[in-house]
Amino acid sequence: MPYFARYAYEVYIAPKNTHASLDRLSHVELHDFASVLKETLIRFDNFWRMRFPLIAERLVNAGDLAGAIKHYRKALAIDGHLPGIRYELSEALLESSPSDPNSRAEAERLLKAAVKMEGLSASIESLFGRIALVASNTEEAYAQYTKALALNSKEVQAQLRLAQLLMLKNKPEEAVKFLRMAVETDPLNGEAHYRLSLASN
Repeated sequence: MPYFARYAYEVYIAPKNTHASLDRLSHVELHDFASVLKETLIRFDNFWRMRFPLIAERLVNAGDLAGAIKHYRKALAIDGHLPGIRYELSEALLESSPSDPNSRAEAERLLKAAVKMEGLSASIESLFGRIALVASNTEEAYAQYTKALALNSKEVQAQLRLAQLLMLKNKPEEAVKFLRMAVETDPLNGEAHYRLSLASN
């Protein structure tokens, strides 16, 4: 892995001869490139035990949620059994326009389909909680985040949002418990430290 890699699993594929762009590759080089790229992606898929929509993930990291949503939808259309794709698309939809009821409805529909196909998970329950929270349904949000923690006691988003909801209910002592859990689970989480400092005062 190169020292300048941005991710823990970053790979660069380049031809032996220098070219200005991919369209300058010879037919043989282009064929070899496609072969190496395919093998690399298969190895990554096998490493993670799932196909990974790399382009969409890259767009999310770059802040291009509209582009990411487009690629997630394309990946879903190509392979409707792709693990995690409905969750990722739901998350991108909620992030891009949380106040839009159509986006929330689509995200909820996708998550329900994900549960049917892949089973329930703490991250999915947390996203259901987020949908409820954005819709100002705090009781439903609290129930969903509680379910998420029951499935995985180290689900940081559930810990943070339960603390947030408890602060809204003027229960800082209870909120501190979840914030300490969040800091313990993810010591580098700035939001957890910030909220803990506010709740402790």
